[in-house]
Amino acid sequence: MAHSFSLLRAALMACLLLCSSFLTAAPHSHMGTHGMLLFGGEAGLVASHLPMYHVPHNAQVLLRLSLSDKTLDAKLRQTLDGYDGYWTLVPKPFDLMRLAPDHPEPLRRFQADLYQDHFERGGQRRYSSVWVEVELIERFALLSLEPAQPNRAVGHYCTLSIGDSQFLYKRLGQRPEADHFIRLDGAAGSPTGCLPVAVDDQGAASEASLRQVLLTGPDALAEPNSGVSFQALQLQTLYLETGELR
Repeated sequence: MAHSFSLLRAALMACLLLCSSFLTAAPHSHMGTHGMLLFGGEAGLVASHLPMYHVPHNAQVLLRLSLSDKTLDAKLRQTLDGYDGYWTLVPKPFDLMRLAPDHPEPLRRFQADLYQDHFERGGQRRYSSVWVEVELIERFALLSLEPAQPNRAVGHYCTLSIGDSQFLYKRLGQRPEADHFIRLDGAAGSPTGCLPVAVDDQGAASEASLRQVLLTGPDALAEPNSGVSFQALQLQTLYLETGELR
């Protein structure tokens, strides 16, 4: 009997050790305060998580949203329509993984403070504890935590439409990277989707490189796109961050 008890005890101890190892290897929590870039116009609002290459902020997330207070929602859309800068929002802490499209408990709404300009760089808080409704996840991609790789010569910029307003954003890969958002004017008829563009050693494309792709498409030797006027096409950088993405 004593021998059997010892064997049972040993088996239980082994099980506990095995379970402990599984817990240790479990994915890190993505709970935290996830500040976001906020931009848009009369036709809608888009937020983009401000990413970094460490947990819990290692994800590029873009979502379409609205404010529960419809009067405030309309006022904010009007403020951001054609606005050359950007706002940021700071939600109450939540698990970023709940914005993943396949999460069993997706985040449908959250509370946030809204800031004109960057909340950590002198931005002014305009509204507090506003309820935000998540309408659509445009992109959710976890970022690799591997060490930085040699700079790439080409990056991918993706188009994003908000009504008649058009924007570009940089699709993030392995660091070093550039979180880059551009407002486009006069770009009707330009290529859509994610376009390969030459980038500098910081990972960002120049206005000249972006203009070339928008006018000719990915093939630099192609004829100019007759649907886009060189004079009418205007690019305005809304946000560019490289320091946090090294």
